[in-house]
Amino acid sequence: MRIKLIATDLDGTLLDANGQLTPKSLAVMQACEERGIHFVMASGRLFEGIRLLARKANLHSPIISSNGGRVDLTPFGPPIMEDTLPPELAHQVFAVLRDSGLYIECYSGNTIYRAHPRLSPFLKSPDDYVPTPSIPDGEGFEQRFVDDIDRMEQEGVPRAYKLAAFSHDPAALQAIVRKLDGLPISINSSFPFNIEIMEKGHGKGKAIRFLQEYYQLDKDEIMTFGDSTNDLEMMRESGVPVAMGNALEEVKRVAKIIAPPNTEDGEADVIERYVLGS
Repeated sequence: MRIKLIATDLDGTLLDANGQLTPKSLAVMQACEERGIHFVMASGRLFEGIRLLARKANLHSPIISSNGGRVDLTPFGPPIMEDTLPPELAHQVFAVLRDSGLYIECYSGNTIYRAHPRLSPFLKSPDDYVPTPSIPDGEGFEQRFVDDIDRMEQEGVPRAYKLAAFSHDPAALQAIVRKLDGLPISINSSFPFNIEIMEKGHGKGKAIRFLQEYYQLDKDEIMTFGDSTNDLEMMRESGVPVAMGNALEEVKRVAKIIAPPNTEDGEADVIERYVLGS
């Protein structure tokens, strides 16, 4: 395949069961860049968090962060596209999330604003919650965390890349979806216990279209990897969409290739076979 750009989700896709890059994945990513193939990490995480993985792999390719809300040219920046929710729409969404009483997040700039963090499904119990004001990475970049719902409303929401709600109760999340019905938004998930909200037609798919135009690529020169609904738009924008063996069935239905699961270096196997020819 004449692939010139590979874009990949992280959790459940490129990363293993422990959320790590395996030696095989690292070798494949570096081999791609050595051949002039852009290897783009595309995740719902903040840029400041994704870049640490890109630096570990010694990558120099663009990064798509916040589900497509931002595109940086390299792991050191600069941002070449930023796509935030219109403030009025963001406040409408925020009002519904605030009234839900669930754990909610707002991604804005280099900051994750959080409300009701003790209810996070990432914690084993509310007692495990520890405030995390910031995480500097030693290279001049910092992830900030603000656990204050008023500051979320005042500082984060007007410039939000995305808003999200989390719960192990599907009915609670569906109640939010029903209340948001009719707004010009898209609702997807990165995990079984969350919903992520962006403006309709925006997301990883728009970021891929941006990079396609930026590098003057044909659609067939782009390969994408994903496992969850927030990867669907990105996969539809590529000529070679690949679903992981552990992906949701609706993700597999749009794929041209089904890779082995992320726990078996599935992405690296597909790239070796179809792109690197080894």
